[in-house]
Order: sequence, then C-alpha cells, then structure tokens
Amino acid sequence: MKSLVLFLLVGAGLYLAGVDFETLLGLDTATVDTVLLVVAALFAVAFVVRMVWTAVYIGSGQYALDKRLDQWIK
Repeated sequence: MKSLVLFLLVGAGLYLAGVDFETLLGLDTATVDTVLLVVAALFAVAFVVRMVWTAVYIGSGQYALDKRLDQWIK
C-alpha cells in the first residue's frame, strides 16, 4: 500500500509539473479519464469502508487503548 501511495504521489507531482502522460504513451483521453474516475471512486469507497470499520471496531470495545483507558480511570 505504501508503494502504491508513493507511485500516486510521484505521478501527481509529474502531472502537476506538466508532464503529459496521454501524449507520451499515446493513450486515448476518454479512456484515461474513465480509468482515473474509477480509481478515485474505488479509493473513496475504500476510505468510507475503512472509516466505518474503524468506528465499529472502536465501538465494540476491543480497541486496546480503550481498555487501557478504562483500567486507568478505574
């Protein structure tokens, strides 16, 4: 996952620097836009699922920090 984020950051930096990947690689602009939208949607869904899972996990009381806080307060 860290490598994927690193590649995305490098790609975003190159894009912001003005490198035109579509022309360099001879890609269709409509296809590239569709792929980018699908990838962005998948990341958004993964983010929401992860946040919901985190909230449920913390709410279940299995979170170690929550248990330590309960022991410290008692």
